[in-house]
Amino acid sequence: MLDGARSGASRHHTDAVGASRDARDRRESTSRRRRRRRAAATVVPAQVNAKRCLGNAWVARSDIPRAIRRYGAAIEIGDSDYDITDEDEKRRLREAVSACKLNRAMCHLKVKNYQDCLKDCSDVLDVDATSVKALFRQGKCYLALDKWDAAKESFRKVLELEDGNMEARRGLQSVRVSVCVKINQRRVDGVSA
Repeated sequence: MLDGARSGASRHHTDAVGASRDARDRRESTSRRRRRRRAAATVVPAQVNAKRCLGNAWVARSDIPRAIRRYGAAIEIGDSDYDITDEDEKRRLREAVSACKLNRAMCHLKVKNYQDCLKDCSDVLDVDATSVKALFRQGKCYLALDKWDAAKESFRKVLELEDGNMEARRGLQSVRVSVCVKINQRRVDGVSA
């Protein structure tokens, strides 16, 4: 009977030690998880920027389709911000993703994928309505698609933000020229018909 009492007491002691170990392990694993999340949060903007740099290298080599894929990979990495709790880190990630979308929009514009360019510009403008690059590229797309009123609006917004932006001034001039050409074309078509 003494052995039974002793084994019960030692079992109780072992259970108490085991429970405290479990609690310690849970605390450690929780703190490890927090550290991992913080480390992952720091890594994500760096990974996005690394992929963006790869995209930039492909643009420099004039391999636009490959650059578009690299920017797309960077954007995918950046879209997984659900683990990031630090607001400053989230802001850096949004900026990195926006830079990738702007670069990808430029690539889409170069290869005349106007709808994809407009989508990327729209995504950036949803985050930052004052993005001059997004507004300018949006204006260039609208101009290429013969949506002159929309192009004019985009270029005017650029000039509201940066009065001295010569590219936006040229864009507005291109809109005026395109409208005049279209009007003259209609006149010629009307006369010859």
